Amino acid sequence: MKLGLERVDDILVVTVPGRTLDLVQSSELKRAIYPLLAEETKAVLDLSKLDFIDSSGLGVFVACAKMLKEDGGDLKICGMTKQVRSLFKLVKMHAICELFDTTNEAIESFKRVENSDRPARSATRPRTTVREVEFGKRD
Repeated sequence: MKLGLERVDDILVVTVPGRTLDLVQSSELKRAIYPLLAEETKAVLDLSKLDFIDSSGLGVFVACAKMLKEDGGDLKICGMTKQVRSLFKLVKMHAICELFDTTNEAIESFKRVENSDRPARSATRPRTTVREVEFGKRD
């Protein structure tokens, strides 16, 4: 599996691959994503490809949010399926980080905070793929 990475201005957008995020995938995701987020202050996690997340997957997202907040940053999560959003609602994930329907909404929320005295810029900004990070490859 490969993490999709994009940069929009100073925001890192990470697309989490795969349909499920259980104990095994969570460990692999943690090893791949922590070093990336260690250098960031603004990140968006796009979960649009995930249908199932267990408690270990939730733990990775909580740890990511904590890591960014400790360094004065912030994490936004977007693109959840109905099932994943229901789980996030149940565990009150919205109290830990903001949840959005789309990547563009999450990106724009960063811009609104930065430019609270000016109108937000268009959400149709071009994106540049930074790279893909492979994780969970087994030999």
